[in-house]
Amino acid sequence: LITAEVSRAVGGLIRYCDLISCLIYITVYIFAATLIDFKITLFVLSICAVLLYSFRFLYRRSAKYSISVSDNSALMQSTLIQMLYNFKYLKATDSFKTLLYKINGQITKLTNLTFRLGALNGVLGSIYEPLSVLLMCTLVYYYSGLKGKSFSELMILLLFFYKTFNRVFSIQIAWQKFSGCIG
Repeated sequence: LITAEVSRAVGGLIRYCDLISCLIYITVYIFAATLIDFKITLFVLSICAVLLYSFRFLYRRSAKYSISVSDNSALMQSTLIQMLYNFKYLKATDSFKTLLYKINGQITKLTNLTFRLGALNGVLGSIYEPLSVLLMCTLVYYYSGLKGKSFSELMILLLFFYKTFNRVFSIQIAWQKFSGCIG
């Protein structure tokens, strides 16, 4: 149990470090975009803030599943230790079936929780690219169609904002995976 939990804790620390590096990248990209066009940068920052806020329920759910995974893993380990400790008694009384049913139930519950945790991580991983493209298209329409700005200035901004969007979604994915290791 300690070995499994230590590896989950180390994985959580790695995700937290990924989160910090993404924040540094975003700061640099936003600073460069601010030098080009301050108003568009504020617009993009507000969109990113809304996106981060809108996915907060996934983070809470991940933390809940992570704690449940740790609790169920501890219960299963405890049952296995009981089984080993009382092996002679269980063998003499033919009582293995009760503990095996308990272990099978815990394995099923642990499998379901791990699947749900993976599904939450997969949702964020699959949604960020279409959202990035949609946001980039909105920026192209606004910047060139409505404001009538030059294409070269737009391309530089799009490059910074595309990298920013990718890093914002990387933050969300890193935070999601970190939340999955909280338990």
